[in-house]
Amino acid sequence: MFQSKLISKLAKLKLYCPVIRPVVTYACETWTLKETITNRLMLFERNVLRKISGPTNENGIWQIKTNQELDKIIKHKNIIIIIIGVVVVVIVIIIIINCNWVVTRWQWLFYMYTNMKKKKKKTTRKFKSGGLHEKHVVATWKLH
Repeated sequence: MFQSKLISKLAKLKLYCPVIRPVVTYACETWTLKETITNRLMLFERNVLRKISGPTNENGIWQIKTNQELDKIIKHKNIIIIIIGVVVVVIVIIIIINCNWVVTRWQWLFYMYTNMKKKKKKTTRKFKSGGLHEKHVVATWKLH
């Protein structure tokens, strides 16, 4: 599929990031990122990206893209950076849960409702309508 000429390179890249990458990184938060695993993941990603982008023709010589060119294609968000980001999010969630910082939605709504003191303040403003001055009462809410 990645070598097909019927699908554009942009469509292939858009297919790789949300479909292929999550399959490869499934349960990555439980992995121990050793150098061998990191190298294999980077090798896999570069191979897929090279199949997507294809060779380039420079001065009549066909060449594969360099690692730096592939890094520009994915905007410096390689698979290892994605995995590290997932692991950091999981660590933060664990810290929050262990520190009892988790507040359910209903607790938050109850807190917001009980701490908002609504005072009705009436102000009068004069508006001209048809040459006569009429007083209108405007109710405004003030939150403390």
